[in-house]
Amino acid sequence: MAMHRHFNNTLSLSFPDSFHVMDYDERQKLNKLVDGPGECLADPENHIIISIGWKELGLFPALLVSSKDAADNSQKAISQAMQPYGYRFRETFAEDIGGKSAPGFSYEYEAQGIAMHGETCVVKHNKVLYYLHIYMRRELKEESTKIWKDILATAKWG
Repeated sequence: MAMHRHFNNTLSLSFPDSFHVMDYDERQKLNKLVDGPGECLADPENHIIISIGWKELGLFPALLVSSKDAADNSQKAISQAMQPYGYRFRETFAEDIGGKSAPGFSYEYEAQGIAMHGETCVVKHNKVLYYLHIYMRRELKEESTKIWKDILATAKWG
């Protein structure tokens, strides 16, 4: 893990050398549901794209909104937006992101005739929701999931 990235000056993750931060032109080719602060990283060698975004909550919403609520809302939004790509919900889970529980879900879809697997999880830190998404080829799911778990294991809050 050679590349260290800080998201919102708070969440730190380390990525293998095979990843690079996607530039503006690369990001424009992605179908994004929401525009906002965040970063996308790609590993072309392993056909992985990771997107990490965050949303700052006001005082009142921060008291009411949980990461589980945010994950459920993401699942609904992604499900609707991905219907043209054959979206199929798979399962719910929770990841550990720097000692915090991050509820999430996985799904499958087709992109340009390629069978894909996606996962989304949401973690709340202070008054900020962090959305972590990974997209991988279904045929490489086992190897890609290991890479993802290794990245998540480096998470630190600071």
